[in-house]
Amino acid sequence: MPIVSEALERGAHVRFTATGSSMRPFIRDGDTVEIESLHGLPVRVGDILLVRGSESHYVIHRVRSVKQGWIYLLGDAHQQGEGPYAREQLIGRVRSVQHNGKTLYLDRGWRRLAGVLWMALVPLRPWIFRWGSRLKQLIRRCRPRKPECAGAPDRPRPTAHKEL
Repeated sequence: MPIVSEALERGAHVRFTATGSSMRPFIRDGDTVEIESLHGLPVRVGDILLVRGSESHYVIHRVRSVKQGWIYLLGDAHQQGEGPYAREQLIGRVRSVQHNGKTLYLDRGWRRLAGVLWMALVPLRPWIFRWGSRLKQLIRRCRPRKPECAGAPDRPRPTAHKEL
């Protein structure tokens, strides 16, 4: 990652493919992540940062809190945070994600607000994931419309008239 740090210091944006599921649902395995420099920018709760944990360990997680100059992170799919990290360990901030051919800017607008709100929902995340998964399965099962989803009976109903 020294090459990434050098490119960011020169003002370039860096893109690479994210691996893992720790930032689900905002960043998925295989998404392309665009990183920008943090030079001169404040670190705010809700920012998604690329951080160097050790020489060979790098992570992209969301800022949960900043206390006395130390940064604490939390993966969007995690319950337990990590840190503290010093400012020197911060490499850059996620600007956008490319998912299914669409560029999604996570650092502004309603997606940033959704990320900050997601941080507040940490105690409810297991429930949200469980019910969200069930809802997704139901939606998949009902596409395209099948008789059981449209309210039609699974088998023909008996008729009320008799044939002679």
